[in-house]
Amino acid sequence: KAAITNIAQATIQSGSLDPATMFIIVGGVVFVLGFSGCVGALRENICLLKFFCVFLGIIFLAEATAAVLGFVYKDWVKDSLAAYIKGNIRVYRDDPDLQDVI
Repeated sequence: KAAITNIAQATIQSGSLDPATMFIIVGGVVFVLGFSGCVGALRENICLLKFFCVFLGIIFLAEATAAVLGFVYKDWVKDSLAAYIKGNIRVYRDDPDLQDVI
């Protein structure tokens, strides 16, 4: 729990893990995964279908784990998320190019 808090504080202060960057990364991963499943099904390529199946299973297990941990540590997640969002809003307000975004 303390290691995650330290990482969250470092990303808030450095601004390196921007929410827009996270959306771009997640979108790219979803695109590659969906494309491999589609091409694997069209070409009947077992390797691509196994890649698709394995990574879809990994994503499902990660989501299930995050849901259980989020339920168990409900208060900590709520406080950390609020601090993260407020910290990112402050970072946006400090940048003159991004002042009109929010």
